[in-house]
Amino acid sequence: MLVFTQESLPHVPSVVALAGSLYVDCYTGVDEETMRERISAFQPDLGLSMYFPQIISEPVLDIPNLGAFNFHPSLLPKYRGLDTHGRAIEAGDREAGCSVHFVTPELDAGPVIIQARVPVLEGDTPETLAARVLEQEHRIYPEAIRMFAEGKIS
Repeated sequence: MLVFTQESLPHVPSVVALAGSLYVDCYTGVDEETMRERISAFQPDLGLSMYFPQIISEPVLDIPNLGAFNFHPSLLPKYRGLDTHGRAIEAGDREAGCSVHFVTPELDAGPVIIQARVPVLEGDTPETLAARVLEQEHRIYPEAIRMFAEGKIS
């Protein structure tokens, strides 16, 4: 297993620490060529992306034999990109949530595999909404991987 993450995100220390505790190679701040070389050497069947705030190029996406999944903190196709929770609150949405989707070269545009919904409560802030969505993230990402492993999606 390989992990690539961005140094500028608030959760990166926990990602790096978790990868290290599991003896998993974790790379931060690498350029695309380095990423492509490391992934190619590993020859993965499936790529997994979560909180990786950059578009993954087609040459990188072509490396995993069976494609790649991404987690996104909105009910796609709504709110592609960043600040999804703030945008849902500002729009007056009654619900928000998260999606796991296939990665394509277009930002958060691949086919959706699974979603989970949570209510947007009166007085919610982006942080309080994100906390509820996070609980669902931890449920649906492993579920999507299980569905894939069981041949229920391809």
